Amino acid sequence: MLAAEPLTLQVLRQDAVLATTAGGFLHPTDGRVFITTHRKAARVLQAAGVIDDQPVYAVVVSVGPGALTIVYDAKTLDVTDWGIRPHRPDMRALGPGTQLFRSS
Repeated sequence: MLAAEPLTLQVLRQDAVLATTAGGFLHPTDGRVFITTHRKAARVLQAAGVIDDQPVYAVVVSVGPGALTIVYDAKTLDVTDWGIRPHRPDMRALGPGTQLFRSS
């Protein structure tokens, strides 16, 4: 599996903040990225689209009681899936993840 480079983490962080504010969520409280496969991300995040074993970055941003989820192709950083969930998904199946940001 790929390791997230610092520049990749910076891009994912900026994109996550832009996506949440564009969606009207002005105060995201927590953002994490998980390096996983598209199949695992789709199962945990209830994503649609093409489901295969390609490496992806799954980003989960807490917005109130819910979450904004974005899945990126790990090679191109193209968004493959996204969604707004009424509750935060159980991300334990995706591993520990990496903190993108946390606000108090």
